[in-house]
Order: sequence, then structure tokens, then C-alpha cells
Amino acid sequence: MIVRLIALVLLAQAGAAPVQPPKSPLFAAHRLSCSFGLYAAAIWKDTTPQVVSRTQNLAFQIDSIDTKKNTARIVNGGAAALVSMIVTPTGINLVEKTQIGNLNVTTIFAAGGQGNVFLAVHSRHIGDLTTAPSVSQNYGTCEIPQ
Repeated sequence: MIVRLIALVLLAQAGAAPVQPPKSPLFAAHRLSCSFGLYAAAIWKDTTPQVVSRTQNLAFQIDSIDTKKNTARIVNGGAAALVSMIVTPTGINLVEKTQIGNLNVTTIFAAGGQGNVFLAVHSRHIGDLTTAPSVSQNYGTCEIPQ
């Protein structure tokens, strides 16, 4: 009986309409200009991380946003990386896999900003085969260019 009930619930969910993102200009943007003025990073001492935070001038562009293919490009100076995109009701998430297999994740939140400026977080998860990881979380905004 319980198995039958679970099967019915799963079938009902499978036919349910996908969750629609809220009305926000973020979800219609084809380009974003992002800047992150503050970061926190872990510096590993043996196996214990020590967290430091500092100001910075990290900036990059996001273009070629394609919500049908779930892809975009992150452009920083002359370099560009194709990234996977996950759109949720709370915002846009970009996942970049580096050549060595590290992940960088950027989230642009639909709520909390003002007008065409949205709160954003950019996290870097960088490691190699011989040294302690270099991880950071960067805080700032992404804006739809006028």
C-alpha cells in the first residue's frame, strides 16, 4: 500500500509544471557585468584553515546567456570560458569546470538587489596535485548593462 502511494506521488510530481522563476529582469538578461569588492579566503596551516578577508577589484562579464541550452560565457580580459547554467526561482547559477577539474561557481540572486543590479557571490575551489587548495568566496554585484 505504501509503495503504491509513493508511486502515485512520484507520478503526480512528474506531471507537475516546472517551477517558474519570479518576474525579474535578471531572467531576461543576455549580458551581465559583475564586480566583487570583497573576498574571504582560507589559508591552510597543516589541516586547519585560517580565514582572511580583504578588499579587491575582481570584475568579469557574463555574456552569451542561453536559457534554452543552459550555457553562458564568463569573460575576464582576453580569456573566456564556457560555463553551465542552472536557473532556479532564486537566481542564476554558473558552474565552470577548469582544465584540471576544479570548480568555480557564481550565483546571481534575483532578490535583494535594486533595479538592474543584483547581489552575487563567486566561489573558487582551486586545487592541484601537490599543494593545499586555494579556495575563496567573493562578494559583490552583477548588473545588466544599459
